[in-house]
Amino acid sequence: AIATSVAAWMNTALLAMTLLARGWYTPGPRLVSGVVRAALATAIMSAAVWFMLQNLPEIRAELWDSRIASAAAIVFAGGV
Repeated sequence: AIATSVAAWMNTALLAMTLLARGWYTPGPRLVSGVVRAALATAIMSAAVWFMLQNLPEIRAELWDSRIASAAAIVFAGGV
């Protein structure tokens, strides 16, 4: 799965560089805005998951020491 993902990203990067070099594509303002919003959302979700992992003993105590419930709470908090 990792090799497929890396190959797909490399293919995307090579295609983008080729299109930019030939002048067939110019990124618009929506691309920059979308990348910034995606990076911000990723940072917020990562911070939420990091906070949950730091407080895992407290979360587990609240969820009756259930691994499944703890994992579900962390995933849910990261998505919110």
